[in-house]
Amino acid sequence: MTVTIHDGTSRSLMKMLREHALDFVIGRASASLDMTGLQQEVLYYQSPRLITNRELAARLGQRRADWRHLAELDWILEPAPAPLREQVADMFLSAGVVPPQPLIESLSAKLTGEIIAARDHVVSIVPNDIAEELVRIAGVAVVPWSLQWTLSPIALFSLKDRHKRDVDTRFVQSLKDYCIKHRSAYSQERYQY
Repeated sequence: MTVTIHDGTSRSLMKMLREHALDFVIGRASASLDMTGLQQEVLYYQSPRLITNRELAARLGQRRADWRHLAELDWILEPAPAPLREQVADMFLSAGVVPPQPLIESLSAKLTGEIIAARDHVVSIVPNDIAEELVRIAGVAVVPWSLQWTLSPIALFSLKDRHKRDVDTRFVQSLKDYCIKHRSAYSQERYQY
């Protein structure tokens, strides 16, 4: 068995899956994905976290979420039409606020963390597990707010009509077992609200 990992957007990875260049894709489920000929199994859910530099996080954490004020800050967001970007826009729209245009569009968590740690007034929303990692490696801070929604689930995608080999079945079961065992690391609420 050979394991090769490809990093990319859900759309580009789904294209590779359809071309039989990949056996499985682990990615964020979204209503905007073309699921023709594909099947998915939800692996886990994530909670979103607002991250920024330590000073701004301390100031924001002293008050309630104000979406108008947040829209005035500089944002780092995933490129459209990424599912997380769509959910952030929906969050602003449901608060009656025009979604902010990003200062930077990036899929790189590392780059996002480095820019946020180095600049004032820059924020982003990332999954809880990514936020925890960026706190450790980039020195960002998590604003202690509950955003009251969950991100679209992380799912395992495969072709519907693909012949299932024994190695595929064992891989999928091992992945599911791992996700169940580590579920709390992805969604655990660690902050006081």
